[in-house]
Amino acid sequence: ALEFDPLRQRQESQNPATDGDDRANADGNHGVVPLAGKSKSGDGDGDANGYGNGNGKDYRSRERQSRSSTITLMTTTGKKKAIDVAVALTIAEDYLRALTLFLEIYGNEEPSDVSSQKFAKGLSYFGLTLALVQKEYRTAIELCKRAIQLQFYEPDHYANLALVYLAAGQRKKAIEIAEQGLKEHEDHPRLLEARKAIGIRARPALPFLDRSNPVNVALGQKRHAKELRDKEKKP
Repeated sequence: ALEFDPLRQRQESQNPATDGDDRANADGNHGVVPLAGKSKSGDGDGDANGYGNGNGKDYRSRERQSRSSTITLMTTTGKKKAIDVAVALTIAEDYLRALTLFLEIYGNEEPSDVSSQKFAKGLSYFGLTLALVQKEYRTAIELCKRAIQLQFYEPDHYANLALVYLAAGQRKKAIEIAEQGLKEHEDHPRLLEARKAIGIRARPALPFLDRSNPVNVALGQKRHAKELRDKEKKP
């Protein structure tokens, strides 16, 4: 016969899960168990077994990287096309429009910051337009030299640097750069045009001495001054 025990009834009423969840867990752990690794904060960070291992974050990160790569690729393609257009404008002597486009392409980058050969093609043309339009000779020379560093095999860079030196009034350096380019590319049209624009260098006053000899330099300066005076006298 069952006896009524008021103390036991009170304990069972205060712990209603004893006969259910506890027995289920004892028999085989069949009670309700939280998902593995699911953190209370819901941020997806948990153990290394699945749901909360950060896979969601990794996927989002990879997706962002993929989108970023696509944007970069599009930007690179557009930039290369814009460089081709700006170069064509420079060759056509539309220097102002070319310079405007170059400024959009390269922005405020310093010459030394341009490290990719993909974008080196336009650097010396950028320098040439900068010299001819804005008279910023120092920056223009740096741009051309940077282009030669990245693409030493490209004769147009030598031609552009020679023309920049000529615009800056540094004729001697202009001739040196043009001749340097012509040594490797003797029939290149733009180098030949640049050399023609610079003009034929006069023979040294004393041919048996080196051109850089102080005597030849002094005599050359004297001869040049005399030529300028003769031009001023002509009506």
